[in-house]
Amino acid sequence: MTTFLKELEKYAELEKSYHKKYPGAQQLGNFYQYFGLGKMLQIMEEAAGREIKFFVENSTNQCIYSFEQV
Repeated sequence: MTTFLKELEKYAELEKSYHKKYPGAQQLGNFYQYFGLGKMLQIMEEAAGREIKFFVENSTNQCIYSFEQV
């Protein structure tokens, strides 16, 4: 299996467990276009059990994120 497919599989697993823990959270896939697969994996691992909040600045089309302890 290629590295990309392994990362995609890992992303799917992390996303599933994240949404199980935070069912009302923003859909992570909506922000994939801003960060790509590698960075999304890094963000989910960095969250370490915290909820991820994404903010899109429409005028610059940039996205930032933060973590929130719930």
